[in-house]
Amino acid sequence: QLVGLDQVSINGEPVPTDNLRLTLDDGTSMAPSELSSTSPLVFPLKKIVHIEADGVKLDEGVHRLSIAFDADGFGRRAFKVNDSF
Repeated sequence: QLVGLDQVSINGEPVPTDNLRLTLDDGTSMAPSELSSTSPLVFPLKKIVHIEADGVKLDEGVHRLSIAFDADGFGRRAFKVNDSF
């Protein structure tokens, strides 16, 4: 269960959480401000959570993504990846 999305950065630039939306493949969608321990985004293991960043324009190529979040039972976690499109 995802109970908080603390930070998303693209290429070192923080994206305001008001510009983010979390969506599952089944259509379930939430804004980060809606997440809490009493209102988590529930999804099973091995499922994908899409994070949409409104207003972010990226050129083709490799980009550095950083995400910090809170997951029930796991606490605060963060990771960084390089991805391209």
